[in-house]
Amino acid sequence: MTRALFVRQGHGPLLTPDDLPFHANAVLNPGLAIVGDETVLLLRIEDRQGLSQIRVARSYNGIDGWRIADRPLLEPDLPDFPYEEWGCEDARVTQIGESLWIIAYTAYSRYGPAVALATTEDFETVERLGIVLSPSNKDATLFPYPFDGEWVMLHRPVTGGQEHIWHATADHDFYHWSRPGVLLPERGGPWWDGLRIGGGAPPILTDEGWLLIYHGVKEMAGHPIYRLGVALLDRDNPRR
Repeated sequence: MTRALFVRQGHGPLLTPDDLPFHANAVLNPGLAIVGDETVLLLRIEDRQGLSQIRVARSYNGIDGWRIADRPLLEPDLPDFPYEEWGCEDARVTQIGESLWIIAYTAYSRYGPAVALATTEDFETVERLGIVLSPSNKDATLFPYPFDGEWVMLHRPVTGGQEHIWHATADHDFYHWSRPGVLLPERGGPWWDGLRIGGGAPPILTDEGWLLIYHGVKEMAGHPIYRLGVALLDRDNPRR
């Protein structure tokens, strides 16, 4: 008998468009942070024009009683940020030190999806760092501290039609990423993650190493199916 790794909470989504104080097409793919006694979600909300924004929701128990912010934390802002003209999508949040949070998200425009970063200390205001990895690239997330002086980011570029999870490193800041390499390849073939894979939540430190939750896609006759998988990364060198 197979033992379930995770148990679904409740019988439906935590939030739907009906829970929002305005009309929207969808609410999906939130980032998550625990701040004091609150659970903070960074919701991706697609508005009626089809543009995505990132907006904060807060709850004391992480299940219900969600309080939705009056305005977006990140949204398309033209002409200052032209590479976000079609939306800010799929935030992933990592705490850096005591009070700084770094947000990795997808900046979407006519030029394709790109990896963008921003920082916040209160989830009310942000400082955009801008595009750090060019299109086509998304699903980025960071580790919470450097390894041998290097910050490590996971991301999912499209290279030659293939979509693997890659790693990149930065020495001193969050602007300049280099030394790329494949961390987890798509498997191809009939596997549940054979079509493509991509990162999920930021990696979780355990006694055995870094637990990476990722998504995989398999092409079916009617439509592709998304599933979640797990991988264990080295505790001292998560690039392996």
